This record gives sequence, C-alpha cells and structure tokens, in this order.
Amino acid sequence: MAEFRTTSCCGLREFHNLVEDARENMLRLSGLWLQENTHGDTYGAFIVFSDHTESPRGSDLASFILENELGTIQQTEPRHNPSSDNDLVVYLYTPDNDAMRTWREAILQENRERQERVRQAEIERLANLPIAERNRVIQTSVMNQDRNNLVGQIGIVREIINDGRTARVKLPDLEPLTFAIRRLTRLI
Repeated sequence: MAEFRTTSCCGLREFHNLVEDARENMLRLSGLWLQENTHGDTYGAFIVFSDHTESPRGSDLASFILENELGTIQQTEPRHNPSSDNDLVVYLYTPDNDAMRTWREAILQENRERQERVRQAEIERLANLPIAERNRVIQTSVMNQDRNNLVGQIGIVREIINDGRTARVKLPDLEPLTFAIRRLTRLI
C-alpha cells in the first residue's frame, strides 16, 4: 500500500509503494499529507516519489497532479539504478495544500453521495422483496459471517420499519434479525 516515509529533512517526505491507479495514489497521498497537519506538524515543503521507466505509476501520478492543478512537479532524467538494474525517474512534488484539500474533499463527497445512492437502491430492493426472501438475505449474511453486509442489512431493515413500511414486516419475520444481532455481537 502506498505510504509516506520520513527522511532526515523535516521538509521532505517520500511517497512510496505506488499502485496502478493515479487517482487512488493521489487520494492516499493527500490523506496522509493532510493528516500529518492535524497532529500539529507542518506540511513540509516537498514530496518525492520515484518509479522505473517500465512502469507508468510515477508518470501517471505526476500527470494527474498537473492535470488537476494540485501543485508542481519536477522530474529527473532516467538514470540507471545498479541495485535493481532498472532505469529510475525521481519526481519532486511541491503540493498546493489548499488545492489538494479542496480536491480531496470534493472526491470524498462524491464517494459519500455514490455510497448513499447504492444504499438507497439496496433499501428499495430489500423493501420490495417478499418477506421470506428478505429474511434469507439476512440469514445468508449471518451464515457467511459477513459483518459489514450484516450491519448494513440490519440498518436497512430498521430503516424500512421506520419508513412506515411496518406492515410488510410482521413480528415473526424479525426472528432472523434477532438471530443476526445475537450472532453479530459474538463476531465483534
């Protein structure tokens, strides 16, 4: 996973272990960079990252930063690294902290809205299922010990009940939900 590594210079951080997706790299980089400041540290001045010329990860991240106006990039000419026998390019990123924060907040808001649309679609899907099928979905979640899905299902069933759709959920049909809650407390 991509992460920061400190250097002996307080103004320089190394971002390493880049993944294939430049947007994902930027989300991780911005999260780590901005998080440092919440602990009272300064942002520092520069971030360095590198990649070998056969891989597009470094150049894709540099292009992504420039295209989204998140700061400036300086890059070296490729140079042979005898340790790995690769040609290496080093990128020096001078972040625009305000632009990075604005970009990150917009992306996270977009992700939250997408998750909410998916959640609402799942609520509608479950609300329209016959009661036996809805119970089967909940029981399957429990049997698979899929805690995230189970917590989501419990929240969705609770929301269906609170939405005035109580008539569709009779008391005996909540037995799997009670079982699921008991099972969940053992899993957590």
